[in-house]
Amino acid sequence: MAILLAPLLGGIAYDKAGYYSVYYMAFGMIILDIILRLLLVEKKVARRWANVETPPGRQSEKASEPDEINRAATETPHSEQAAPSQLGNATKLLLSSRRLWAALFCTIIQAMLLTAWDAVLPLYVNKLFDWHSTGGGLILLPLILPSFLAPLVGIWTDRKGPKWPCVIGFLFAIPFLILLRLVDHDGIRQIVLLCALLALVGLASSNAMTPLLAEIAYVVNHKEQTHPGAFGGRGAYATAYGLFNTAFAGGMLAGPLWSGLVTQKAGWGTMCWTLALPSALAALGAWLFVGGTAWKVKQGTSDEEV
Repeated sequence: MAILLAPLLGGIAYDKAGYYSVYYMAFGMIILDIILRLLLVEKKVARRWANVETPPGRQSEKASEPDEINRAATETPHSEQAAPSQLGNATKLLLSSRRLWAALFCTIIQAMLLTAWDAVLPLYVNKLFDWHSTGGGLILLPLILPSFLAPLVGIWTDRKGPKWPCVIGFLFAIPFLILLRLVDHDGIRQIVLLCALLALVGLASSNAMTPLLAEIAYVVNHKEQTHPGAFGGRGAYATAYGLFNTAFAGGMLAGPLWSGLVTQKAGWGTMCWTLALPSALAALGAWLFVGGTAWKVKQGTSDEEV
């Protein structure tokens, strides 16, 4: 939501209070972020405080006997933590998974479909409907609202696995991306059509994103089971999600570049249908390689078979 809300808030601030107000708002958010990080209390520090404040002899079993997961996360001996060379090997081990590569590829495409509109949509509605910065920001709302359905997609993914929610999400986006080229003149019907198609594209994006996150977690679980100790005492979730963030950033870079270049050279209609091509590739990649549910991983199914 933050990626899509930023142009919306920026457009409203620019229209109502001028150019510099956008930066005042951004600086305020940075300061708030720094304050929240300074106030953050680590779990191991909080546990020490709890032990000090609890009267002797009355410590609960949870305080005196942390469960196995908490012990691994906060009390891992230095010898069990991953050395720098081991961290490099852990990254190589994760990247040996075709499932992870497929998830990262789909993440790039999903980020492209999500951010491509930033470069062209506000300018297009200004040209077509004579909307200014507020309207250019508000038109992104239809893309944002379907994000609230992501928890329902998560429930579906937990029950059925990540493959089909991801495949269906990318396939679902294709016809609506192509139909967006029909929005080519002014009028109330055209505005309604644009909002409806953007909402459906946003729904497809939410449907694809959630299972990709689950798939990355499944890959890490599987690698930990098949290669015990390869990731050290703390596991490799941060490494995996670091790779995810890198892929997402790549898509955020490619999306606006793609849409802006194609729109400038060939127009809005061509840009819309060309965005359907990477969505089709992502659906194919998800169908071929994304897969695996929690029970499949627990059964020890090989990475290639899953």
